[in-house]
Amino acid sequence: MNITQQPFAPWVTEQINTRQRSLGNSTNLTTTNLLYQNSKTPWLRLASSVNINQSPENDGVFNKLLNLGFDGSQLRGDNVARNFILQGGVSKIVSTQPDNFVELPTNTGTPNFGLNSKNELFNGAYGWGGLDQRGYVPMPGILGADVKYYKSGALSKATIKMKCFSRNQLALMDVLYMRPGYNLLLEFGWSQYLDNEGNLQTFDNFFSPALSFVFDPYVGNSSSPNHYDVLNLIQKERYARRGNYEGVFGKVSNFKWSFNPDGSYDCSVDLTGMGDMMESLKCNIKLPSNKDDDQSFNNGAVGSTDQPPLIANKNKTTLNKVLYNLYEQTSGDRDNDTYWNVKLPNFPLVDSTIDSDGNVTTVAKREDITIKKGMLSIQDTTTDEDNNESPQVYITFGTFIAIIQKYLLVYNNEQDKVPLFSFDIDFKNIEKDENYIVKIPGQFSANPLVCLIPYTGVNLENITDIKYPETATNNTMSKISTNWDYQTYLGRLAHIYLNINNIATILNDSPREEDGSLSLLSFLNSVMDSFTASLGGINLLSIKVDEVTGQVKFLENSPQRFDNEPPNQTFARLNTFGVKPDTEGSIVRNIVMGGELGPKYASLIVIGSQISGNKLSANATGFAAYNRGLEDRVIKQKVNADYDEGDTEEEVEASEEEQISDLWNNQIHDEFIADSFFDSLFENIYDDKDFLNEDIKCLEELLYNYLSLISGKLVKDKQLQSPSFLPFNLSLDIDGLSGIKLFEKFLIDDAVLPPSYGEGNVDLMVSALNHTVSPASWITQIDTQASPHSKMSKVSSPTTLKSKTTKQKSAGGEDNYGAGAGEGDDFSLTSGFPLEAPTKNKKIYWDVETPKKQIYVHHTAGHTKSPGKSIAGWAKRTDHVATHYITNNLGDKEQVFADEYWANHLGIPSSTFNSEGIPYQNLNKVSLGIEMQAMGPLKLKNGKYYTYPSNFNNGTISEDRVARPVDKNGNPSTYKGYSYYEKYNAANIAHVKTIITGWMSKYGIPFVYDYDVLFPNRKPLSKAALSGTPGVYTHNSVRTGKSDVFPQAELITMFKSIATTIR
Repeated sequence: MNITQQPFAPWVTEQINTRQRSLGNSTNLTTTNLLYQNSKTPWLRLASSVNINQSPENDGVFNKLLNLGFDGSQLRGDNVARNFILQGGVSKIVSTQPDNFVELPTNTGTPNFGLNSKNELFNGAYGWGGLDQRGYVPMPGILGADVKYYKSGALSKATIKMKCFSRNQLALMDVLYMRPGYNLLLEFGWSQYLDNEGNLQTFDNFFSPALSFVFDPYVGNSSSPNHYDVLNLIQKERYARRGNYEGVFGKVSNFKWSFNPDGSYDCSVDLTGMGDMMESLKCNIKLPSNKDDDQSFNNGAVGSTDQPPLIANKNKTTLNKVLYNLYEQTSGDRDNDTYWNVKLPNFPLVDSTIDSDGNVTTVAKREDITIKKGMLSIQDTTTDEDNNESPQVYITFGTFIAIIQKYLLVYNNEQDKVPLFSFDIDFKNIEKDENYIVKIPGQFSANPLVCLIPYTGVNLENITDIKYPETATNNTMSKISTNWDYQTYLGRLAHIYLNINNIATILNDSPREEDGSLSLLSFLNSVMDSFTASLGGINLLSIKVDEVTGQVKFLENSPQRFDNEPPNQTFARLNTFGVKPDTEGSIVRNIVMGGELGPKYASLIVIGSQISGNKLSANATGFAAYNRGLEDRVIKQKVNADYDEGDTEEEVEASEEEQISDLWNNQIHDEFIADSFFDSLFENIYDDKDFLNEDIKCLEELLYNYLSLISGKLVKDKQLQSPSFLPFNLSLDIDGLSGIKLFEKFLIDDAVLPPSYGEGNVDLMVSALNHTVSPASWITQIDTQASPHSKMSKVSSPTTLKSKTTKQKSAGGEDNYGAGAGEGDDFSLTSGFPLEAPTKNKKIYWDVETPKKQIYVHHTAGHTKSPGKSIAGWAKRTDHVATHYITNNLGDKEQVFADEYWANHLGIPSSTFNSEGIPYQNLNKVSLGIEMQAMGPLKLKNGKYYTYPSNFNNGTISEDRVARPVDKNGNPSTYKGYSYYEKYNAANIAHVKTIITGWMSKYGIPFVYDYDVLFPNRKPLSKAALSGTPGVYTHNSVRTGKSDVFPQAELITMFKSIATTIR
């Protein structure tokens, strides 16, 4: 499982207790404890898996060594490796053949000693490697090793320091130990140690199970041994020695050596585990052949650049091919959303199991697998891109990782094809896979173009007015809810559905390294960042290589909550300082401790330190709990502007609960809108399947704030632990101990900690684990991460979904907005769209009659949809923003409210009047406004026109909908920095003409056409317009930061045709 904050393995905890009891034995010190405390020393060994063979061309390493004068008979096979094991200088394996020649030879380890008086290659503590170069120099040796984790614990690296004293020694060390990509076995441990029963044990046998395997892998093993066998043997020895042994088996990733003035050489080598190869493995590779054992790919060039990356790059890389092949399987006429099984023949399975004693059994095999409902197609979707609409195709995260394991990993050989590392996912029983991710009741994906999950109602105490609706998309997703839902606050990571085009986009857009490659680790992190952001940002996923199994794990670092906490968990307790006579001592050699507040949490502490912290997030709430009972004598509370003096903590909490309700009921799922004739923002996406970037961007921002507040509420209600980390740094150096894993939890005593960090107040989790070993000492350094701890309440169940009610449609299929709407006060005049701001009883306009003398033309810089969409957006505001009319390219002409009334449609700050030297006046009251629905400015990139609502990133429109601005002479130009805009079509322009001429006649408004007044390129603004001079203007005439409307040739022609004067 990927569960964090679990206790150490029982045998590790008991070893800690045994050591501490020994150190507490002071008045009646036993011989055993005396020997243990004063006689133990570390041992350290490095062995190579390199065989030396003569190449057919006679130009390989073997021949180069011959040219140096080495005896070829002593170089072949594993002979050099057997005679050049770095332990206590150089040790060698001596094989003794039994007299009967039937039994297998007996191998023993022998150190070198004395002088190499016979000038042999592998003999003597002095003169080892031959006397011809420098005589009786010392033999090579290993000086020490550091095993450290990096990239937030994702990867580990062992750096080993060695020394040699002649050129011959360096030549052999170079061949065995400094060859990138070849395997080494590093082992170290205590020469004497206490077992968990307190008995003194001695590590006196030269051979460990792992070392024996490295030199004789076929003895006592299957016919196809692999590196997982070595990892299993290392773990068995860790357990057998109760943490007093450690081993690292991995590949050389780097090396260096330098020559010293005394003729010696300093050497070092970096060793990484098999799983750590993920950092260097590339995911944008292309197989040398188009043939594959279960996929049939079409040959052809890269697709057209105006296609989405999934299609445009379908033959670019192996992963692109697989993704496109899956996408193609969903093609065809289908009316309903459809789940698909994904079949992966000859799949490389790697199953690792750990028994109660900590022993690992890993079985690697190939087998046909089927991931049930591994792919989903969502029909009848609408997006901003005409070429990426329906269907939207998804694969589960488990399917995605299975594809990577099958197609992108490196294998041990052509026959066995065992991957050098694998992912810790149960691909055969993926429905019950035990990789969990934190989820919150009420959580959903704000961006279906990235991912989808099923959603449920919330489970918030004292909040009962949040009702989630049934929707078409969630009805589909609910079919896999049993796969996704593990418990109330935990979902199965493998069953998040990832949009296949988004995966292809990330593959296409991710930054490359200098050689153009994209590392698998970076790619996976980008994919996870993408879908966790879409899910509201509450998850903290990371990637880590399990040093025991060699498998890649996906860890959830947000605090996890089980419906039923695991019973009888025993956590190791480390004594940090001092001795309790005849009870316990401390194995801690050094402690580094301090309190420091990082910049990330500084503002949270300032405001979240007292009540009302929930207004920010669960982090601030956690800090508020951390400081519970403290009061600032000068500034008693840090609160928001709407806090009233004298409010109790309960009243403030009630106010915060109202914020949660307001976010849902008035913004995400606007009840006023949802209960009327058209859909809320949430229903637009989840029921109508309108996956439009403008709506998605808005929903993403709302969801982030919404879930942040909900998380804070759940922390206050003791449903969740706070995700915040305390400003407390603790690092412990202890006597070397193996078996501790990253992200496991332990306890410490209260000997050196302030009360706020005492027992029961904080949880300590291992954030980094490093080993430093030399002939003199073995030290394990444990770095920690502290988070506040609270006792949890009983888990609350989520509410049920609100049944969907069908909204009335007219016989023609259009929304019947006008039925019974009446006219004027609360609904638009043409179609009866609601005009009141929800729950505020405030109209979007002022129903006060004012004289009219100016006309202004705007455009929305948004999507062209029903005028009701623009009105719904205005209705969410409380500042009375609206225009009298809305027109669009669909042919709509919607009168919103009566000409005599007014609304805020210009937004001219008083500073504009001041800078122009004109007295301020509210031109909104004396003007009429028209809003043309249009995208506004576009950007041309790689042959595609990207839209303003998508921040010029995702949404595109076809070329036939594009127009160029023109200058006053009718020549193509740029306007407000843009060369392209969405075209106003003939119907749209005709409606604007009708409205303007009607107003000109009704109010006697003149129209003096002046290009520079209507279309100023930033400045100067129109002094005539700002002064209130009667006339027809555009928004550009009075605002520098606007581009509505742009000088389109057809619009200019229309303006001139109705103008009373042309300048």
